[in-house]
Parts: sequence; structure tokens; C-alpha cells
Amino acid sequence: RLSLTYHDSHGIADATYHVQYDAPAIQKVTTWGLIPIVSALVTLFGMVFVTARISMELALIALAVSPVFLLLTRLYSRKLWVRWQRCIA
Repeated sequence: RLSLTYHDSHGIADATYHVQYDAPAIQKVTTWGLIPIVSALVTLFGMVFVTARISMELALIALAVSPVFLLLTRLYSRKLWVRWQRCIA
């Protein structure tokens, strides 16, 4: 759909670059990003559903405590990673 002047000014290298580098990048984002996120969300909603079916109070407590654990994980993951790397080296 692009005009001939566009192709004359950009040449074949621009199109080749996009095919060669953008297509694998999209594949990596889909394979390593989108699929794990969807899988994790399905697992999370499944666990919340099953827990809520067993005990609504337990499910609400777990959902209330989860953000705290997420925050603590974010705060300490870098420090723990550095220590672990020192231990295995």
C-alpha cells in the first residue's frame, strides 16, 4: 500500500531489516511474554476460584496478603540474586 517513491527512497534494506529482525522479536514476545502471562493468569484465577469454593474467608485473606508478598519479593529479589550468584561462583 506504500507508494513507489517510498520504496525508492528507503530501498530494499529497510524492508529486509523489518522482516529479518521484527518478525523474530514479535515471536519472542509472544512465546516468552504473552503465553506465560496468560498461563499465570489462568492459574491465578483458577486457584482463587477453587479457594473461594472451599472457603470465601480464606480466599479473601489470601488476596489481601498477596500484594504484600509481591512487594517484598520485588524489594528483596535483587539482593537475593546477588547473594545466590556469589554462593554458586
